[in-house]
Amino acid sequence: MKVVLLFSLLLLNLFGFSQKENFKSLVINITNANSRLSVPEGKKWIINNVISNYDLNSNCDIVIVLKKLNDVIYTDLNSSIVGPRLFSSTVSLFGDDKILPLFLEEKTTIEFLIYEKCTNSETNYTSRKPINKNMVINIKEITY
Repeated sequence: MKVVLLFSLLLLNLFGFSQKENFKSLVINITNANSRLSVPEGKKWIINNVISNYDLNSNCDIVIVLKKLNDVIYTDLNSSIVGPRLFSSTVSLFGDDKILPLFLEEKTTIEFLIYEKCTNSETNYTSRKPINKNMVINIKEITY
């Protein structure tokens, strides 16, 4: 009896009461010039990973942050406002400050910013300036 019940529950999980959804993996290569993306109608996005190339010998940190979400500003370097970090070249990929994965509904607009963060060890001054580097975004797109 227990085996039949367990098998029935397994079949329900595999074939039962869920809506049919199609999944597609997207890899998008963008820069600051084209970092605004919109989730198409009838789709959902799960952003799993955001990365950039960087020089291991550099004293600067390459950082990717959330700039805007549905036109709400999260990062404005001119006003010293720095939003949630998605990637950092000097911080562990499993750092506690990461906000990934991001779950985005249809018609959501998101914009990213990649910048270079350099700290002068003598003066302890930190500069942040946007840079023109590529970032790669790994998206799972769900059609429903």
